Amino acid sequence: MTTQPTASDRPGTGAMNLDAPTDFVSVVDERRAALDRADFVRRLWKRDPSLWPGGRKQRPLGFLGRIAAEQERHRRYAFLRRTVRDRGVDRVLWLGMGGASLFAEVASRTLRGEEGVALTVVDTTDPTALRSVARDVDPGRTLAVVASKSGTTLETTLLEAWATSLLEPAGDPRRRLAYVTDPGSPMDRRAREAGVFAVFPGERDVGGRFSATTDFGLVPAALAGADVGALLDAAAPMEAACRVGKVSANPGADLGAVLAAAEAAERRYLTILPDEPWRPLCAWIEQLVAESTGKAGRGLLPLWDEPQGEAILGEDRLVVRLVGERPSEVQDALAAEARAAGTPVVTIRAGAAQERVLAEVVRWQVAVATCGHLMEIDPFDQPDVEATKAATRRMLEGEVLRPEPDFVGDGFEVRGDVPAAAPRLVGALATLAGAVRRGDYLAVLAYLPPTAELADALGRLRAEFRAARGIAVAGGWGPRYLHASGQFHKGGPACGAFLVLTHQAGEDVPVPGRDVTFGAVERAQAAADAAVLRERGRPVLEIEIQAGEDLIEAVGRLAAACRKALRGA
Repeated sequence: MTTQPTASDRPGTGAMNLDAPTDFVSVVDERRAALDRADFVRRLWKRDPSLWPGGRKQRPLGFLGRIAAEQERHRRYAFLRRTVRDRGVDRVLWLGMGGASLFAEVASRTLRGEEGVALTVVDTTDPTALRSVARDVDPGRTLAVVASKSGTTLETTLLEAWATSLLEPAGDPRRRLAYVTDPGSPMDRRAREAGVFAVFPGERDVGGRFSATTDFGLVPAALAGADVGALLDAAAPMEAACRVGKVSANPGADLGAVLAAAEAAERRYLTILPDEPWRPLCAWIEQLVAESTGKAGRGLLPLWDEPQGEAILGEDRLVVRLVGERPSEVQDALAAEARAAGTPVVTIRAGAAQERVLAEVVRWQVAVATCGHLMEIDPFDQPDVEATKAATRRMLEGEVLRPEPDFVGDGFEVRGDVPAAAPRLVGALATLAGAVRRGDYLAVLAYLPPTAELADALGRLRAEFRAARGIAVAGGWGPRYLHASGQFHKGGPACGAFLVLTHQAGEDVPVPGRDVTFGAVERAQAAADAAVLRERGRPVLEIEIQAGEDLIEAVGRLAAACRKALRGA
């Protein structure tokens, strides 16, 4: 193994080292040299669209230089927080999907301060989850922020109607509605005509997953209580370092070279081992990397909450150890095991997440733009996301019907490759696992209430596949993953198998003003994505938990069935 300090030793950028076999380091060096020959960094900051396929077409490169631009107007964020508090608001519902909500989730979990308000991110169509949020809402003390760049996102427009109805008991809801959307979008026009509390403009030349350093990220950071000016100041050295022309001296471009080398070596599972304060950012990194690179049969899939057990992080992995102020001995041990197995390990000494989170945002944005250039793909589009959206619309309009279950029993409805002989559920799980070859992965996609208890239960289910087969095991909450890793699942390498979990909610939630319920929307999204994955040749098993079943117990029974299917125990 070779230990190679990188550009990130520059002050204020967090030291970054690469420990890797000599042959992998050689591939990284080739990528660095190619970038230097192409004068990549200078052309990137000149916003040269020809760096990626498609010629001179316009690219959303406005994320470059956002830190410096926002430093000039950072006081408005503190003013916003004071204004909200002065209106008696002590809770904010942040409604959005994908890039419009993922950094808001980081803010709610990482950037909470004494002067902030409680920030709840709602990025689900699950009726059980929505009822849980609604129970805690005091409409007279709640502000709902609707976030969508396009202003047409299906889930967000439905959640807008739901939140408006929640606020109505306290009077005119327009006084407690705010919007973050691009200027001129349908949502922008509607909000301004209605005279709502506030409309925060997005940046048209910044794509959704690159928008954390615009109002899509900075407004929720301010509401949560962060000192936005201090965050921007802490990120300024990283932005300056990412302008350095020589790639080996540039923390963002250098990481991009490592990512591209890993993808070329089919080390497609970017396994992030974060210290606890950095965990929330990893979901944001997942969307940025998976949706930007997972196309044309190629890409990188970040895994950051994968149960490890005794399985080795081996030949299909690139490991990133994201180190905070208090390094975790468990994560350090996993990284050491990976190094011993010959797996490349990048160590980023990121420091305090509450202070340096925007600095890492800048590093990873530049890294992904760099990686896309080396992979010869467009990191700014998401060509396969629309397929599930279109299939969902067809299902909701009745043009396509969900197929009847292939097996009903044990509290489940099962659709997929189900053997005729009993035990049929066990056999179906065994068949799905059998479709996963060495170097492939399995994803558990859960259209369930995103609670901590269910996350633990799903982790135990994923652990059964990981322990028995040693494969990469991804996870995702539906419909959130559709706006993140969903692009990789459909457009990336054809090496995934999918277990799609849904449930029959005991009490549904109607969408105000529409002849549909949130439960119907959620089921349509799950069935539509499963259908699209099957059309693309991916193995899919759909399991629906029947009404009246305890969800945690049901997932536990699935884990037991999986153990029996894979280990006979």
